[in-house]
Amino acid sequence: MRRWCALGGKSIALALIALAGCLSAWNGAEPRAPLAGRSPAVLACGGGNHSLLLDADGSVWAWGRNGAGQLGTGDRSDRARPEILLGLPVVTALAAGLEHSLALSADGEVWAWGGNRFGKLGDGTTEDRLLPVRIEGLAGIVALASGNEHSAALDDSGRVWLWGWNLWGQLGDGTQQWSAVPRVVQGIPAARSVAAGGNHTLILGRDGTLWSWGRNYENQLGDGSMRDQHRPILITDSTGFVQVAAGLNHTVARTTEGRVYSWGRNLYGQLGDGTITDRPFPAPVRNLDGVISIACGWHHTLVLREDGTLAAWGRNRFGKLGDGTHVSRPSPGPVQGLSDVQWVACGFYHSLAVTADGLAWAWGNNESGQIGDGRSAMEVLLPIRIC
Repeated sequence: MRRWCALGGKSIALALIALAGCLSAWNGAEPRAPLAGRSPAVLACGGGNHSLLLDADGSVWAWGRNGAGQLGTGDRSDRARPEILLGLPVVTALAAGLEHSLALSADGEVWAWGGNRFGKLGDGTTEDRLLPVRIEGLAGIVALASGNEHSAALDDSGRVWLWGWNLWGQLGDGTQQWSAVPRVVQGIPAARSVAAGGNHTLILGRDGTLWSWGRNYENQLGDGSMRDQHRPILITDSTGFVQVAAGLNHTVARTTEGRVYSWGRNLYGQLGDGTITDRPFPAPVRNLDGVISIACGWHHTLVLREDGTLAAWGRNRFGKLGDGTHVSRPSPGPVQGLSDVQWVACGFYHSLAVTADGLAWAWGNNESGQIGDGRSAMEVLLPIRIC
């Protein structure tokens, strides 16, 4: 039996434009000793250029870029190896955006830290927070999601709370005014999960319906209109989905039967349909079944299959598809060197996984140390054990 931890049923996946040049690359998955005193890892998530890890005892580790305080270590210095965060209660879920991080405590409260432009930390200010702060007014929260510069929380009654940037209507309140405090989204059914992309937001209703809103220039909302939506819209013919994940401008969903559908931007093959043609509506990913979890990066997609293996497709800059190359793929292909995976996540240009033995793995962009192995290599082309 696999052990599962909920991140709103989603891996949080978003994006950051990475530096063009790579000074060096690491191709081998040389094992490293686990960090002393750690409990087994249960889930990981990736932000712009930083990573977060949750252990079985509820402790949080962070590494990578820290210019806005997104690691929560009390300073702005990058970390090339995981560092445990102090001052947090027992944590059950994590989310990460461009330059901010969120944690859900076991008692249903939300903690935030990092960059606070547009109020995306939800503390009523726009001041960066170098240490975690508790968000007032949120209780009974069961899941989190983070977009580029907006944040989301789902409570136990099915209400969705949003805050942060709203230029494209990603807060779903009918305006383009950003908010530094959480606000409940109106006009949607009780939700079972929430996902946040670069500048769009989606929920799966408890009634099985799919709703989306925000940026839609590349049809990432799935309604075929290419018009931004400032309020939630129902996506027709989308019942049967049990998980949804979002990248910068593409969206992926999973059905109960383990099939995967995708829509939106497809310039790098991130939809996995064998083409580079954008899709205005949900379309099936062919020759892929048995999927039990999905995750989206900025321009790539990862899925976990019931046999514990991973498949990946899309843009392969920095080697984030984990196949030892830089060659982008428009169709699913295997991630090399991993088995018995229980959790998968995407950062903007890097990827993470947790295996059933409680070990964490990462690959892809490492310009800020977000791989976490302490190396100076600017990219890692195959999964490498972090801890």
